[in-house]
Amino acid sequence: MKPPSIDQSSLKYTINHVFLPLKLPQGNDYSLENDSALSQVVADAALHFTNQLPSDKQLSWMSTVKMLRNLNYSIRFNALSGNEIKSQIDAMHNTGSLFHYGGIFLC
Repeated sequence: MKPPSIDQSSLKYTINHVFLPLKLPQGNDYSLENDSALSQVVADAALHFTNQLPSDKQLSWMSTVKMLRNLNYSIRFNALSGNEIKSQIDAMHNTGSLFHYGGIFLC
């Protein structure tokens, strides 16, 4: 699977918010586009991580991938319509219990 392309500003935002230690902000770097790019990177990384899991754990991990994709979808807009919210809630399925796997929790 080909890694997603990301513009330089979004890449800098992602690196600052994922890999660098927390510090008092020097300025506000928030934008809807930056949060969307960060969310997309996390969702894509979760999808790529699937291949690192044993085959018997991959199906359980996909519920996490689905959740991250739904989060990414909802971040793309300043506000969601009632129909979009209802659609996302209707798409949620409780598929099992929470269990621990290698330092992470899977649903």
